[in-house]
Amino acid sequence: MEELRNTFSHLVVIDFEATCDQGDNPKVTRETQEIIEFPWVVIDLAQGAVVDQRQIYVKPEWSSGLTDFCVQLTGITWEQLQNAPSLLEALAEFDAYIHENFSQKGKTFCILTDGEWDLKVCLLQEAKKKCIELAPYFFHYFDLKNEFLQTRGGHPAWHTGHKPSLRQMIDALGLQFTGRSHCGLDDCANIANVVMRLLAEGHCFESPEEIPQDYDPSLDPTYRDFNKSPSLFYRLPEGSQQETNVVVLRGKLFISSPSSNNNTNNTNLYLLCRTALDNHGGADRRVLWGTV
Repeated sequence: MEELRNTFSHLVVIDFEATCDQGDNPKVTRETQEIIEFPWVVIDLAQGAVVDQRQIYVKPEWSSGLTDFCVQLTGITWEQLQNAPSLLEALAEFDAYIHENFSQKGKTFCILTDGEWDLKVCLLQEAKKKCIELAPYFFHYFDLKNEFLQTRGGHPAWHTGHKPSLRQMIDALGLQFTGRSHCGLDDCANIANVVMRLLAEGHCFESPEEIPQDYDPSLDPTYRDFNKSPSLFYRLPEGSQQETNVVVLRGKLFISSPSSNNNTNNTNLYLLCRTALDNHGGADRRVLWGTV
């Protein structure tokens, strides 16, 4: 492992869970979702190992309860949030952790997430609406999908423009998913396992993504609230070959035809992929798609 090439001494893996709903008239949309779980796992890049983990439940301010869909998806109940801190208080707790464990000890870190959603959409949108000023470290992050593709991008399973899911990365690396999908802390642990495997293979985390200080997710046309036009969507058969070959890239839909090696790329197609858990903690994907 060429540890000196890593730009930072540590990675802080974050994977938020937020309020959500499904159906034609959802109680929660992308515009009104709120973070309800704020977990993180710390990876020492020199050791290639997890050295700490924390979890904060967050009480939403715009909702008086959680939808059945949200409870089923995340495993979080309203009772767990009754005495939880607000997002502002949770961010203050995280900042105190960063100050104590990194700033005061002269250590460096960068946040890592599985994709763009956690920081660019979920956190930034809610912080703007609640007039919360975010610390500068939230505007620099590593996207695990992009880091993974640097090592596996030439593999035929990853066509140009396709970004793998966490499950796909785990499978490609011969790892096992542990815990419950959409438990933020468990997802962080699985993301960390992918990171550590990439480190063991010699990958270095050198160039983080940067989010412009004036970035506004509500003005980014690649992020859409699919629930605004529910009549345009229909459900793909669960577990079907067609569903299996659907990939999302920043709101655009790519379909790999089961009878052809060619991919259909229609930028007028958009995808919403929801995940529900089975009794064994596995992922049973729910997919809606249509033109907008």
